[in-house]
Amino acid sequence: DLPATVPPGRRAAQRAAWGVAEYEILVGTVANLREIKNLPEFVAAAAHLGQEQPRLRFVVVGEGPDRADLESRIRAAGLEGRFQLVGRMLDVRPALSAFDIAVQCSRAESSSNSLIEAMAAGLAVAASDIPGNAEAIVHDVSGLLYPVGRPDTLAAALSRLAGDAELRARLGAAARRVALETYSMS
Repeated sequence: DLPATVPPGRRAAQRAAWGVAEYEILVGTVANLREIKNLPEFVAAAAHLGQEQPRLRFVVVGEGPDRADLESRIRAAGLEGRFQLVGRMLDVRPALSAFDIAVQCSRAESSSNSLIEAMAAGLAVAASDIPGNAEAIVHDVSGLLYPVGRPDTLAAALSRLAGDAELRARLGAAARRVALETYSMS
């Protein structure tokens, strides 16, 4: 249940709080930091992008037992300053308004709340091609699906989205329609 528009200033305020400039492209996810969410794949995809996409920044909203491992992976990949673990947020709407692209890279999901929330927020989504995600997203229509276990393919999807604002807008609008028609309270 998301409003039709984002309150003025919400996007800029959240990005400023995270130190993300308006010209940067923010790729984010909302997830518990635990193994099934497959967040090391997100870190690996960010590392694959390397210098190819210097405007990309990455954020994970959430908390959990895998935090120390993810921090270590971020350091090992040389992504400090570009990849942040920002902790838990009780209201994710400010985070979603700050994202330009959403990621959902779980190994398994029956129906991902974070994916549906990202879609309802009108975000272009790159998601692992698992049954729950593939029920919500039609590849290249309402998002991009990639084979789980292939961070290089996730990186390619993120690169494609980062380089094409019209594609992001088209996929985001389609995702919002699907979310509202299929998953909204009404």
